[in-house]
Amino acid sequence: IDRVGHGSGIKDSVICKFSYRMLTLKGKMLLQDQQQIVVGKKQVVIGLEEGLKLMNKGDSATFIVPWYLAYGMKGNLPAIPAYTSIICKIKVDN
Repeated sequence: IDRVGHGSGIKDSVICKFSYRMLTLKGKMLLQDQQQIVVGKKQVVIGLEEGLKLMNKGDSATFIVPWYLAYGMKGNLPAIPAYTSIICKIKVDN
């Protein structure tokens, strides 16, 4: 956790709005976006969703997500090649 917020914890079935940046382990930018999801509905990669569950509203964090919890054997072409572990920098809105 890079910055601690003062909101409630994020659990399954909670609507969560967050912004994130995904980078390779070498620091190359892959994706940058804002999303609103219902936690537990598998609307984002497993590693990102599991990381969100460790956070509270208002938190910022950096997670290293191994390839098998990210985009797996297929990747998300053209941005993310197969077998790519990623760094996720996340900020959860209040």
